[in-house]
Amino acid sequence: MTRLPFDIRSVDETNLTNARDLLDQARGAARNFRGHELLLERLDDFARGAIEGRLAVHDDRVVGGILWSQADGDLIIEVLFVNPASRTIGIGEHLVHEALDYATERGLKRVLGRALPGDRETKNVF
Repeated sequence: MTRLPFDIRSVDETNLTNARDLLDQARGAARNFRGHELLLERLDDFARGAIEGRLAVHDDRVVGGILWSQADGDLIIEVLFVNPASRTIGIGEHLVHEALDYATERGLKRVLGRALPGDRETKNVF
């Protein structure tokens, strides 16, 4: 099996601290889309540890993240963001697979994705 150039990690206090730059990038990118207030709320929820997710880490630097919540037996992907300099190497795909595995392990019925109007890159993932 080929070794990935990044690690997928659960969110803990250390990773959350290291994710601050990525969260700031995601906030900045979100402001370009209608409805970005919901995304900003989810990023704030994540920063407080109120929703779950996984982070992609390369050389101890967080380069991507996926955040999800659960409702009515469904897993809802709230945010998927990869540092622009780290795109095209499969980070987003691996993060989505982490969410799918999480949902399967817990017997959740569906996995739903959320993309803001005009966010073609996120829509292409889903």
